[in-house]
Amino acid sequence: MSLDSVATPLAPSCCKAGRHRRLAGLLVAATVMVGLAYWIEPRDAISGQSPAVGLPMPSLKLVTLTTNVSRDTLASLRSKPSQSRVLTGSNFSGRVTLIHFWGTWCGPCRRELPDLAKLHLHFSADPAFQFFSVSCESYDDPSLETLVHRTTQYYETEKIQLPTFADLSTNARRELLCLMERDSMAYPTTVLVDREGIIQATWIGIPPGGVATIATYVEKLLEDQLALE
Repeated sequence: MSLDSVATPLAPSCCKAGRHRRLAGLLVAATVMVGLAYWIEPRDAISGQSPAVGLPMPSLKLVTLTTNVSRDTLASLRSKPSQSRVLTGSNFSGRVTLIHFWGTWCGPCRRELPDLAKLHLHFSADPAFQFFSVSCESYDDPSLETLVHRTTQYYETEKIQLPTFADLSTNARRELLCLMERDSMAYPTTVLVDREGIIQATWIGIPPGGVATIATYVEKLLEDQLALE
């Protein structure tokens, strides 16, 4: 089933060297797709389950983004790994976790994120749920300053408040690409993890039924745990 998404090349670090020869063509395609992200919304991504479903969520090294990042803070984020937050198995244990990779330059992402912010607000009172929004850099200017500026500007325009992070090294996305057995990252990509740290669902692009589909999965995982308590 086709979905709205924007795909960009991001080769997994664990992929075999044979895949590298495909990068040149992907880079050309990505330049066109990203440049036209506001105007063209490709419908070639897939939904639902992936090879990652049933596997443990890998550790993800993310940097916290805030709405009042100063120049000194930006310098600290670059120079001090301690400023990063590493999400390990213990971060996922005991809580239903939704992780969403998106970009301000991605048309489908901009359309979906306000609804995800509402989902986050709906479940925020439940301590068994957590949401991680990962704002991804654009190819025209991947700098941290620009990422912070564009993310903050978009949040202010849409009146969005979300716990937001950045994948500065792209390692988090590469880890997921390996699990999902994909050669490139498509935006938006959403991953749902259960209380045991196991991936239960993935969505590449906006799923059929929109965010309501994701909410149904979250609700079921929360209810299943209540039934066990």
